[in-house]
Amino acid sequence: MRKLIMLLVAGILVTGCSSRQSYPIPAYVVGDETLTCPELNAEMAQIEADIQARTPDANKGLGGVLLAVDGVIRFFIDPENPDKIELEAFQQRLERLRLIALKKGCIGQ
Repeated sequence: MRKLIMLLVAGILVTGCSSRQSYPIPAYVVGDETLTCPELNAEMAQIEADIQARTPDANKGLGGVLLAVDGVIRFFIDPENPDKIELEAFQQRLERLRLIALKKGCIGQ
């Protein structure tokens, strides 16, 4: 039991020291409205891949459990979670591009 407590305390200390700056992408980029349907589809596919890469997979066994515990610890220590901020920025960008694609009739091409 003592080892478990020491391990948790060490994890909290290490996690607290490892926070980083977030670099969210803008939801709108000048020139978005001029993109062609293939360009919009390619941009949306890239952003979807980025979102998938940043979303922790719950089915990774022990690694997934450790990521979940680490995520909970980071949430309480770092309320401005840079991973969450960046993920939300990617989702906003994707939504913006989907709206543009919908207006141009690109969805489903």
